[in-house]
Amino acid sequence: IDDVLPWSGEVAQGPAGLAFYPGTGLPESFQNHFLVCDFPGGIWSFDVKPRGASFELVKKEKFLWNLWPTDVTFGPDGAVYVSDWVAGWQMPDKGRIYRITDPALTGDSSLAAVKKMLNEGLTGKSAKELLDLLGHRDQRIRLEAQSRLVGLRALQELISVLTEDRTALVKIHGLWALDQLGRTLPTVAVPVIQAFLGQLTSTNSDVRAQAVKMIGNIHATTASDNLVPLLNDPSARVRFETAQSLAKLGDKASIDPILAFLRDNNNQDAYLTHAGVMALLRLANTNVLANAAQDSSTAIRRAALLVMRRQQNPAIVKFLNDFEPRIVYEAARAINDVPIDDAMPELAKWLTKVDCPTNILSRAINANFRIGKEPNAKVLAAFARRVDMPDAMRAEALGALADWANPSPIDRVMGLYRPLPRRTQVHAQRAFLAVAGDIFAARSIPVQLAAIKTAAALKTKEVAERLFEKFQNAGTPIALRREIPSLLAALSYYDLPAALKLALADPDRTIRQAAIQILDQTALPDTATLLDQVLNTEPDLRLKQAALATLGRMQDPQAEESLIKQLDLLLGGQIRPELQLDILDAAAAKNSSSIKERIARYESSLPKSDALAAWRISLAGGDAARGKTIFQQREDVACLRCHAINKVGGTVGPDLAGIARRLSPEQILESIVLPNKSIAAGYENVVITMKDKVSYAGLLKSENDNELVLESPEDGKVRLKKNEIANRVRGLSAMPEDLTKFVTRRELRDLVAYLETLK
Repeated sequence: IDDVLPWSGEVAQGPAGLAFYPGTGLPESFQNHFLVCDFPGGIWSFDVKPRGASFELVKKEKFLWNLWPTDVTFGPDGAVYVSDWVAGWQMPDKGRIYRITDPALTGDSSLAAVKKMLNEGLTGKSAKELLDLLGHRDQRIRLEAQSRLVGLRALQELISVLTEDRTALVKIHGLWALDQLGRTLPTVAVPVIQAFLGQLTSTNSDVRAQAVKMIGNIHATTASDNLVPLLNDPSARVRFETAQSLAKLGDKASIDPILAFLRDNNNQDAYLTHAGVMALLRLANTNVLANAAQDSSTAIRRAALLVMRRQQNPAIVKFLNDFEPRIVYEAARAINDVPIDDAMPELAKWLTKVDCPTNILSRAINANFRIGKEPNAKVLAAFARRVDMPDAMRAEALGALADWANPSPIDRVMGLYRPLPRRTQVHAQRAFLAVAGDIFAARSIPVQLAAIKTAAALKTKEVAERLFEKFQNAGTPIALRREIPSLLAALSYYDLPAALKLALADPDRTIRQAAIQILDQTALPDTATLLDQVLNTEPDLRLKQAALATLGRMQDPQAEESLIKQLDLLLGGQIRPELQLDILDAAAAKNSSSIKERIARYESSLPKSDALAAWRISLAGGDAARGKTIFQQREDVACLRCHAINKVGGTVGPDLAGIARRLSPEQILESIVLPNKSIAAGYENVVITMKDKVSYAGLLKSENDNELVLESPEDGKVRLKKNEIANRVRGLSAMPEDLTKFVTRRELRDLVAYLETLK
């Protein structure tokens, strides 16, 4: 979609340094392999194979593991060098460099020769010697020889390489060297072009592909006729390079062959489609694109669409009426996502059509929102009323109306910074009120919930009476009745006390909780007394927690007195653990000296010898649903960056699936607050010094009374006798020590509650 090229395969979750094996220093099995740093974790070795005009991953294997690698390179001595961050996301103030060699190649003469040539350079070598080195096993030597031949301006010698019986590798380096000469010395352009043309019939597809590419690089405009036949070459890679080079040559006569090339590919190989699109982008004029947009071939119409997308051409709107659904979808994406502002009104109109494709609805809604005129508000409101459309999209339209007057600078669809000016709220209010009655009379709960939020955002008090009646109706779904009291409070409904009395007496606990949460927003008499009664008589934990939170927000002497009573009970050890944090949080919001004195007494009562004492209050009473949101979505906490649950997430720390079976709630809390006190088996870094002065560093995999097993990057798995250990130093956990700077005790409580559900 959108001319985004497909990947070749997933290699690393945190890719850092990347290096290609040059050809010497490691076993033969590493030929044509890459090494990539996966931070944190280790080094992967992988190779690829051709897939059409691109490549795909063949296999990846662990090369060096259990470290935090930032870069990898191959030294002139044939060794692999890896820089290691050691541990953690913050600055560790230390680091390591690993040197990895193949013991079987110790003393190998070819390694010594490569090292000598790389260190000394190839200065003084004759052109003949340099030509021979173009086929050297080591890529670094080949490239150095190529560079030296360019410096010597060895034109004839390089041309001769292409006509002799040489390997494909030698000829490719010869082509690259001639390309460098041809671009720096215009006087040699003719013989260089002729040399390239001579390789278009090579039996080796890699040589043909590089010859085609070099012709494009030096803009050999006279070679177009020679390249066009290669658009039908058996090799997809050759066809790809041909289309790219024809674009660079700028010959308009190649447009029809390019169109035929796109038609034949028929969107099967995304890289070939891309090459054809890039060629049309350079070669095609307005008339060519207009004709292509009407072609019977979907592939050609799509190519024209993608060209217009790159041009930000408003003529792209014609594709919104294409008979191929994929074309319509990509046209909508182009108009909204690029964006193409002059085409936005046509996309917006689609929201009024009976047959609007569901996969472009979000962008058609966004188009109306971004244009932001009164007719667009009416279109969004009318769409929200349509029962023939998906509930999620109708709710999205209502959300756009809710945000109308003060739009977020973040685009609703793309998530990119695309600020809009403030707009008058009146347009959205009028549009919403025109359809609100029909929406609230319909059956869709998700749409009605969205309408309630919209009414609150737009301050449309006109709907309050209707919603109060709906709340009074016992047949109204609980999900709706639960939201109505807060809306009535937001709209300053004149009879809010009556609504709250009904809600507080409702048999459904969640409705009573919703009412308690907004008691501080009403003039209901004796509110603090009512909340006190909840604390004294209500058995439900969540209702008590809601009552305490509301008391904390109230500016009422009675609320303060109530919290003082709760603090006294807490100090006397008479408050259940699930409510202790709620009492302290509510009391902390007050400026009373009496309350502050009691909080200070509580804090001073905590045992100084217990490092976890200040956090134990987060062990009980949490909300697992909120904790799950923190775990999965909070960027500053980034739990999923390091931990997985059932293999979904990071690999730095242990998979947390089943953690509640392995650890008690206290141990879970301790692992978050004091991550270095106890590190999970298999994730503890240690440095061991033996009595014979030999040192080992790595991950502690297992341990018993007699020995420990260490996974060392240098030595692999080693077993060490404990009675032979002179010194043992444990490294820091990868878990940040300052996580509590980013979460409150209440959020920590929710996080613990969620982790307790992972059984």
